Amino acid sequence: MKLIALGMLLIFVGTVVVMVGVLHSFYQVKEGDTEGNVRAGGIILIGPIPIVFGTDKTMVLLSIAGAVLLLSAFLVWRRG
Repeated sequence: MKLIALGMLLIFVGTVVVMVGVLHSFYQVKEGDTEGNVRAGGIILIGPIPIVFGTDKTMVLLSIAGAVLLLSAFLVWRRG
């Protein structure tokens, strides 16, 4: 039951984060600040093989750090 509540909370938090991002983007366009710097990165795990991608070195390193954090959390959860 606790996992269901945690899942619902994560969905709610994700929805709020998306809404805040859209409103922030809308506010910037409304103010006339249309020039921006977009950075993105991610990781795809296919079994034990990671595929890391990003638009710059910082985003690649952040993606790797996030993947290590998630893998660590998964291993701790599986042993408990």
